[in-house]
Amino acid sequence: METFLFDAGTRHPASAEAVGAGSLFALAPGRGLPAHRAGGGTLHTCAQLRKPRDWFADFGATDAAALTARVVREFDGWAPELTALLTDSDTPPVLRPTVTLPAGHRWDRLPGVSLLGDAAHSLLALMTGAERDS
Repeated sequence: METFLFDAGTRHPASAEAVGAGSLFALAPGRGLPAHRAGGGTLHTCAQLRKPRDWFADFGATDAAALTARVVREFDGWAPELTALLTDSDTPPVLRPTVTLPAGHRWDRLPGVSLLGDAAHSLLALMTGAERDS
């Protein structure tokens, strides 16, 4: 889930101090809150959760409050200046699903064929049935 806090030094000082002058990576098994400073005093955060694809299926993806509440519950007990990166967002949260293959997954090589960047991501999405925005 992606969020933005604008004019963070003035409007969100505790979160701004936690992120510092560059980037913050608050990580735990299955979850993380990486954040970084963007232009104009903006803090950009992408909450990361390892969840099954249907984890968000029981509510509308357009319900910003429900989405935020559900994600923030996964960070229960974390420092308030970190969870505020999500709860105090100046924009509606945006889901950014990431599809991964299981650890150790391999496929047979095909001589003369290499997939790089978006081509490899597209193949992964097709193989796993994931939907793509583009």
